[in-house]
Amino acid sequence: MRKKESKREKHVEKKFQEREKALRKASEIFEQKVIPWFSNYNAALDIGTGSAYTAFTLAKHFKKVVSIDSESKCLKTAKIKAADKNIENIQFFQMDAHKLNFSDKSFDVVICRAAIHHFDDANKVLAEVYRVLKKEGFFVLMDFCFSKKTKDALAPLSRIREDGFRSYYNFHDYCDILENNDFSIEVIYTYTLPRDIQEWAAVAPENIQERIINAFLSLDGSIHKELRLHKEGDQYIISYRIMEIISKKWR
Repeated sequence: MRKKESKREKHVEKKFQEREKALRKASEIFEQKVIPWFSNYNAALDIGTGSAYTAFTLAKHFKKVVSIDSESKCLKTAKIKAADKNIENIQFFQMDAHKLNFSDKSFDVVICRAAIHHFDDANKVLAEVYRVLKKEGFFVLMDFCFSKKTKDALAPLSRIREDGFRSYYNFHDYCDILENNDFSIEVIYTYTLPRDIQEWAAVAPENIQERIINAFLSLDGSIHKELRLHKEGDQYIISYRIMEIISKKWR
């Protein structure tokens, strides 16, 4: 029994390492492509900090970084990592992105990476972002980008997989939500990140993971093609299309 548990633990650890590798790659792209766009490096806000990779990158360039998340567990882990890395210029707060507890025009830059798909009302969050940004401040929005067909097919699976999931977006959705909230899009970077389907499903309760994987593999072939589904050994791998959108408060 212990041998079986040990094998499973190694499998989980491998999946965790693969996920961490993808997150590090996204952080490297953020630092290389996005950070140079900013003109003021005083105060930055990271919304939906999660594992805090973005916050740690910001901390290397900004005098002060404020990092928020609605989940206390994420913040606890982020604080431990920050202490281990001796990072002292990040403040962590548990906070709802729909109602930011900050004064108007508090930040030079606001970042929201891989979090918008969790928001109940993305327009309300962006209105809050606009409020706390200084004049001509930058807002960076990063998340997955799918065709309408693919996002509509994946959404039901993602809702089963994860309680906090709300909605995926396509290219036009992102443009609309930014421009309708008075942000001017400056530049858009796109890239892909690989992900093991088993690791993706592992967020769900263990008793339904296999059903989620099978449902994913049963999706239309055109969706598999868009996601570049292929097999490596006993693993099914997909490639997410990521959009990193740099926008500016223009009023």
